[in-house]
Amino acid sequence: MNHSEFVQKYKSNQIKIHIDHNESGFMYQDPILMPRNLRARQANIRACGFGGIILGLVSFFFLSWWMPLGILMASSFILRHAQKDSARGVLEASLQDPYIFDYACEKQVIRITELD
Repeated sequence: MNHSEFVQKYKSNQIKIHIDHNESGFMYQDPILMPRNLRARQANIRACGFGGIILGLVSFFFLSWWMPLGILMASSFILRHAQKDSARGVLEASLQDPYIFDYACEKQVIRITELD
């Protein structure tokens, strides 16, 4: 399937798209591949998540046990959101750029199923 056909079928809901959440994160490692705004958004989400983990671990020494535990749980939710957002970003970029679409299909980050 070529890019224009992909965009057309996506907009008319003729295909089902599965994006591998784990593999989509690896596409952000190449600074040339993904657009700058998506890379920045992903970096900010991950920085908040990892910062929360550090804050939660350090706060075990200074706060009651339940507060750091809450911070760690919130951080884990933020990092889960980062995975989902990376998949959404790959889809956004694939709809706009044929090169990213081809790369994602080649690496099997995006799998397309045609609906009947």
